Amino acid sequence: MNRTSPQKSRLPKLPLSGGALRGLFVFVFAVGIALNAGILRAENRSIRSAAAAQPPFSEEDIRPNAARESTAGFVLESAPLAPPLADNAAPTDPAELQASLDRLKAQIDSLKRELNGKQNTPDTRKKFSARVGGMLEIESVTVDQSLANQEIYGDINNDFGFRDVRLWVKGEGYETLGYNVTLGFTGRLTFKNVALTARELPILGNATVGHFDVEMGMGYLESTYDYTFVEEDSVNTTFSFGRRLGVGTVHYGAGQNARFFAGVYTGKPLSIGDGKHANENCDNVGLLLNTRLTAVPVYRETADGALDEVLHLGGAFCWVNPGKDAETGRYRPTTLTASPTVWLADMPALISGEIETNSYSVTGIETAWQRRRLGVIGEGFIGSYNGYDNAYGVAATARFLLTPGAYQKYDKSGGYFAGIHIPENMRFIDYGNHTCLEGWGAWELVGQWSWTDLDTLADAPRADFAGRMKQYTAAVNWYWNPQVRWGINWIYAEPVGSPRGGGDVSSSVNALACQARFTF
Repeated sequence: MNRTSPQKSRLPKLPLSGGALRGLFVFVFAVGIALNAGILRAENRSIRSAAAAQPPFSEEDIRPNAARESTAGFVLESAPLAPPLADNAAPTDPAELQASLDRLKAQIDSLKRELNGKQNTPDTRKKFSARVGGMLEIESVTVDQSLANQEIYGDINNDFGFRDVRLWVKGEGYETLGYNVTLGFTGRLTFKNVALTARELPILGNATVGHFDVEMGMGYLESTYDYTFVEEDSVNTTFSFGRRLGVGTVHYGAGQNARFFAGVYTGKPLSIGDGKHANENCDNVGLLLNTRLTAVPVYRETADGALDEVLHLGGAFCWVNPGKDAETGRYRPTTLTASPTVWLADMPALISGEIETNSYSVTGIETAWQRRRLGVIGEGFIGSYNGYDNAYGVAATARFLLTPGAYQKYDKSGGYFAGIHIPENMRFIDYGNHTCLEGWGAWELVGQWSWTDLDTLADAPRADFAGRMKQYTAAVNWYWNPQVRWGINWIYAEPVGSPRGGGDVSSSVNALACQARFTF
């Protein structure tokens, strides 16, 4: 989940305290909920009072156009709509009226699913198909620092703007090939995933070549479009490798309940998308070897296909030769950093440093369990650097979906969680002269604790602030539908480290991050 610097405007430092700002955001959020609830109750009362006086829609009024006309060269076939009410027999019982509306809604939803299925199922036996999509993230972050933190790192300004803007084109063709071209537009044009995949090859299985993710950390591998928090946790940003140019292969077993990935990448991240050559100033790009093994010993679904319970176990390993710089002839330094947010331009790494080594390795373990609406995830990392001590990182996450029937979906093909199943999307519908709120989407509460230990950098020649950092994150997410999510995160970080020339110093920083994410 490679985050990039946004195009944004800088807010002046507000005279309010951090607590007042957080209270303001929560107040606005609560007012929105109260207003929606008021609209719902008021409109429902209006509908009941007008039910006897206003006849319901006729069958022709509510029949979708897709059920009457040809669309894109085909005609949808569906069960006939419910028979219309007899003349002059408008129901006066609100329960009967609601039952009629429920039947009509079910039939309309069936037509929509049929339409989507025909539109989104290309014929892969012929030439390449193409699907276009994207994402827009708008974010605001308010920061409150302790006095010690201000003395060490300086003043960190509040920020708001576009966090991430992406467009992608994906497709399949000739039965076995698939491609993904994803571009980012924050700050400058960048390439994200740019890769070609061939499926079911002899020996290689499913093989991918191009610019794509190194598989280290379940949290990092979650799609940017489905990530739970506004900010990626500091542990994953410290020990993950982002995207590299490489070749990878995936094999499955036990009905996709077991997955093995192996990849070979360049040791140096490539400057794709900024107009430079990938191997600029470099005759030795280094080497990165990556493996990841995941298993799902428990995976149960209900009779209607909903995920009932899943247990995920996995581990990953990376060995890296960073390569040598063409000008100096020395190995490129390896930089480790930890920060509560990577988005703010003024937010420095709270603990950081560089290590010059000819090779190092990172080992990760991951486990996750979900039972309907409740889920927990745990991850741990150990970095071993030639000539230095080890570095460590641990993260634990718990989440609970408040909406009955909602659950987090699991993607066996990637070995990670992918999105939320929403039993009823939030939307506004018209009924005569009234506007009604139908559905509330899905609400989610999430908490996370993480700990990063970079004391290994204490003896490094460029260790600016080696040390340890604890981070706590609490989040409330509101999913209107699979494409729209509103999130509020409170982040508290407490770095304890040794600035160069001094002893251990403890400080703290709070951040309130609000984000609107839209995918299409």
